[in-house]
This record gives sequence, structure tokens and C-alpha cells, in this order.
Amino acid sequence: MNKRIGLDIRDDGWTIAEISGNKELNISALISGKWEPGTSIPSKAASLKQAFSNHQIPSKNLVVSVPMNEGYWKQIVLPSLLSREVDQIIQNTLVADLPQPPSSFCYGYKKRSHGSKQLLAEGFVIPKRIIMETTELLQEAGLKASCYLPDLYSLIKGFTFLAGENLSTSAAMFIIVHHLYLEIGIYESNLLKYYRSIPLLIANEKIEQQVVMEELRLTKFMLRKEGCNLPDFCYLLPGTGLWKKEELLELTTLTLDFERHKIKTPSDFGLPLRFYKEKEIVALSSLTAVGLALEVRTAASNSIRLTMEDNREKKFKGKINSILLVLGILMALIGIRLNFRLEHKERQDLIGKIVGHEEKVREVENLIDMDESLTKQALFYQQEWEKTRSILKFFAVWEETVPKETILTSVVFDKDQIKQITGRCRSFSELYQALLNCAYFTQLQVKGEITINRDGYESFYLAGKWNNEYEVTN
Repeated sequence: MNKRIGLDIRDDGWTIAEISGNKELNISALISGKWEPGTSIPSKAASLKQAFSNHQIPSKNLVVSVPMNEGYWKQIVLPSLLSREVDQIIQNTLVADLPQPPSSFCYGYKKRSHGSKQLLAEGFVIPKRIIMETTELLQEAGLKASCYLPDLYSLIKGFTFLAGENLSTSAAMFIIVHHLYLEIGIYESNLLKYYRSIPLLIANEKIEQQVVMEELRLTKFMLRKEGCNLPDFCYLLPGTGLWKKEELLELTTLTLDFERHKIKTPSDFGLPLRFYKEKEIVALSSLTAVGLALEVRTAASNSIRLTMEDNREKKFKGKINSILLVLGILMALIGIRLNFRLEHKERQDLIGKIVGHEEKVREVENLIDMDESLTKQALFYQQEWEKTRSILKFFAVWEETVPKETILTSVVFDKDQIKQITGRCRSFSELYQALLNCAYFTQLQVKGEITINRDGYESFYLAGKWNNEYEVTN
């Protein structure tokens, strides 16, 4: 009997799902455990090892989750090109705006036809450190992963499988509430069209709802700006009891303009009882583990499976090794012939010269590799410094210009463009006049509505070009 194992690992615990069968799939095991945040790797490994042993679950070929909110997700539309060229463009695009060198990250992507002459790809990049920490935990527990997947994809796959929902031809928004953050994803035709993670501010065991409302309104404006329409349905998946059902419904209808009958809550899902913590609280880790186990049936080309090394690089290394093997055989044959035609002394002299040349060639190759590596590092850090200098200049001029009690909540830069400035102030008219009087901010424009909060502050959203040649005066 074929068995598929999914392992979801989180800061506060883990879940193992085992699925058996071929045509008809059955969940033959679903085990969960808890640990405190900050628990040592040996202690975590001992818990996992005991669980796999006690329930006689295979310890190899596991599909393991990594946190989606710890990485970078991107969707790319490309013209139809040769497969090799497309793969190279996708990889370059994924690592183009990373805050650290590309070698510090792992990535995965999938692609498919988009119209008659285009390709649509979606990719995910995550710091290699996270993959290595998870691998270390698995090795300590005597487990072996076949691949790693972003947890949000597996959560949606597990949910649609268990709830009997079909999203192959329709679109839906998922709002997933974790203990410390909230995830928003729009899923359509087995593709993730939009993703955003929002941190939650918690005070006295309650979520600061006003901050979340502003972030959800901002999400709506960002979707409109990107030409992405709101889908027909919205699924609310709360994994914590910090939010009541009525509060979540009110928040969704007010900020995202969904009608009440188009919003589905846990009591509407029809999931098996063991996938609920309480009546209106979903066991997110269990859904994710089931989705991970189902991933074994998905073709690699239709899945974002994270890799530590470029497959093309492996093939290239394989070709190099084959060429070196052929050259080695040829040199061996030449050496045999020389043994018959040369005297012992002449043969030794010739071998010595060959060895000397090989050492010099090796030294030159090492110097060339070192020069290329240092040049790439210097260019990378120079670009990063230019970005940092521009950002520091922006904040210095902003501090000089804006009225007191102006609060920034987010700033998004893109070369000479400011894609987004959001924040709060006492008087937006006073703030905007001050910005127009400054040569640095004359091209900033108001985006969206100016709203007044309960505390009297006015929320604003600006965007436009910025004059980064403006000199800061002390």
C-alpha cells in the first residue's frame, strides 16, 4: 500500500499526516504535538523521533513545510521562449531584488501557458538558513525529506481536498489568521495570484483591530492598482481564538467590500471534526500536513519545490566531469605510447614539464575565479549602498519637512519612484502643503481616500517620483 507522509513544522509544534491508497485516498494517521517557542533542536528532534516510532510511520521521503511569510513570493508573465531561456529569466527575476546575495537563498517555481504567446510563472524564495535549520532538525530525528514546500500552498490544497471545494476554474480569497500574523492569498485555477502577510499587534490578549483595518484597506487599493479584481468568495480560516467570528465578518465586509453571503467561515466548511480546534477555530497545521502528503501525487513541474542547487548547474558539472574523464583516458593512452618511445630520463622530464604547466594553469584558473567572485561582491555591495544612501536621505528630508506628530506606517521604494507611502497625521492638508513646498516631494500624489481614525488622526496614502538629488541641509 502506497503511503504519503506530510510533516508540518511550526514554532509552537508539529503535525504528521499519513495518506494511504491509490484511487481512493484515506488519512490513515494524523498526529500532532506541541513545543514551546525556543525549544532546543535536540528536544524537538526527540519528540518527532518518538512520534514516528510509536505510530510506525515511514521516516523517509517526507514532504516538509517551510513558512511562507518568511520568504518572498512573486508572479512573472513572460513571452514564450525556449525552455532554457525562460528558466534563466525566471531565476534572475526571482533573485533580482533580494536583500542579500542570491547564494544565501533557496528558490522554487512553476510555470504554465498564459494565453497564446505568453507564459505565467510563480516562484518563491526563502533564506537558505531556514532550510538548513529544518534539515538539521530532521537529521537529528533520523528523518529525511524528499522536498520542501511553502506552507500556504499545502494549507489551501489540504483545505480544498477535505472540504470538497473546487477552485480549478474559480477564484477565492483566503484570509488565514495565525497567532502573530495574518495571511491573505487569492487562489485561482490552481495558481496563487496574490499574497501578502500582515503582522498582528496584540495588547492585553486582544488584537489591535484598527491597524488591521487600515492594512486590509491598503490591500484592497494595492489589488486595484495591480489590476487584480476581488474574487467571488472569501474563506476565513482563524487558527486562534483571539478574534471572534462576528468581528472577523465585520472586518472583512467593511474593508474588502465582500457581501456577507459570499464569506465562508469554519462552520460553513464541513471539515471532519478532527480538523477543528473549536467550533470556529481551524487546525491549520493539520490541514497543511494533509496538503503536504497530497503533494506526492503532483508532478514536479506543477509544484513549487524548493531546491538548494540549480539543476542546470548540476547538468553542466556532469558534462564537465564527462569531458575530463575522456581527456583523462586520452592522456593515459598517450602516456602508454610515450612509455614505449621515450627513454626513462626523457619521459621523466616530459612528465615534470606537464605537471608544472598544470599547476600554473590551475593557479591562473583560481585567480580568475577569485577575481569574478570579488567583482560580483563589490558590485552587489555598491548597489546595496546606493539604495541605503537614498533611503537614508529620504528619511532625513522627510523629518525636516513634515509637521510634528506625523507617523509613517510603510514606505516602498523602487529606484526613483516611491510606490507607496502610508501613515497618519493630525492634518493631511497641512502635511501635503509642507510636502509641496519641498523640492524633494513636489511630484508625490494622493492615492486613495483620506480617512479619519477614532483617535483623530488622518490616514493617508501617497505615491510618485522623488528627487533623490536633493541636498539635505543640517
